[in-house]
Amino acid sequence: MVCDDSARKDAAAPAVFRRAGLWEWVKGEIWMKRWMLVLLALVLALALCACTTGEQENGGNAGDEQPETGDAANDPVEDGGADQDETDRPIYYFVEGQLVGSWEDGQWVSAVPLGNWDGDAGEWVSAGDGTDRTFTVAEILAMERCYVYDREMNPTVVLQCEFPTYSDGLGGFMDEYEREPSVSELLDSYAAYVPEESYPDRVFSLPTVLEGEAAELAVPNYSFYFSFGGQTWALAASQPVEWLNASRNVEEWGDDVVDLSAQRAAVESYLQERGLTAEGYDLEVVRDDLNSDRTDEYILLVNSPRDDALGFWSADGEDPYAFALVYYSDGTLETVYERTIPYNEDATELFSIHLVAAADLNGDGTAELCLRDGRWEWGFYYVMARQEDGSWQRVLQADNGM
Repeated sequence: MVCDDSARKDAAAPAVFRRAGLWEWVKGEIWMKRWMLVLLALVLALALCACTTGEQENGGNAGDEQPETGDAANDPVEDGGADQDETDRPIYYFVEGQLVGSWEDGQWVSAVPLGNWDGDAGEWVSAGDGTDRTFTVAEILAMERCYVYDREMNPTVVLQCEFPTYSDGLGGFMDEYEREPSVSELLDSYAAYVPEESYPDRVFSLPTVLEGEAAELAVPNYSFYFSFGGQTWALAASQPVEWLNASRNVEEWGDDVVDLSAQRAAVESYLQERGLTAEGYDLEVVRDDLNSDRTDEYILLVNSPRDDALGFWSADGEDPYAFALVYYSDGTLETVYERTIPYNEDATELFSIHLVAAADLNGDGTAELCLRDGRWEWGFYYVMARQEDGSWQRVLQADNGM
């Protein structure tokens, strides 16, 4: 015998409801509430879908945004981190805080003319062939973000730029000394933070749009440094940079871990062929995959022997030298950078070469080498790029002053 469920529930209803004729009304109220709950759930589900779609159209989750203060993000940079519309813009590069130049329209453009120093005028002279140009503060501040890399090659995204705005000393806008209004007065209204008067730097959010006279300010090309998120960083760029491999300083491991006998023999033969001393030279070795062939090359930074006590070059009458070389697995040795000068007892002739970073800056699959050329009371940053014939060319340069 099949029992009608509805009849069973009616029979179980409280007698007082049945006698009062209220049971039909109560049943209607219960079902109405159930339908209202179903309808409310549907409305909430539709609202949730609409919010999720809106976040995706606006560029992702709110957690992906950087704080307005420009604090550095802790998450690694993904290869596709740049906005699509940024790919047609110049890519700006900074080595240890100095603007060295850009990659734009398929070519390198240096912040300082490559080797065109007019000693009489005391200034750099443009080559006039598009390989260098004057960069403006406005285009740097217009960057959407900056991708920065420390010496361990950990990538970080920063939305903050900081630089000095004074014009009465080294490292500032020295060419604008007599400008009225001053550089500080021009830029202070755009700054996200203006510190106490004794502190020369101003902090700007990225991007910041400059107008009028402020937009015409040129980036000084002598001893002028930018910092991002409060640090200068080994390397910074306006778009992500491809590190082909984690550069490793072999000297920190020691010869008992890595056999460098072949590399040392190649260096000593190289020096002897040039009539230079092959004893006591200073050698810095970094191992890295420079050409995406999954085989490590050795970057060799070779400097003249130094006096252990003073750190000066040994005054032994031999010409001082500095070389940056690349040693390949087949024993080939390429010269990236070289400098030798006649021996001179004057201490101002001291110099050395060091590696700051090795990275594929323009995305062609081959790493460029970012070098620091340290000299007495002068120095440079170079970006060296390998050419198809195996030679290395200086393509970007900055004058780091002291």
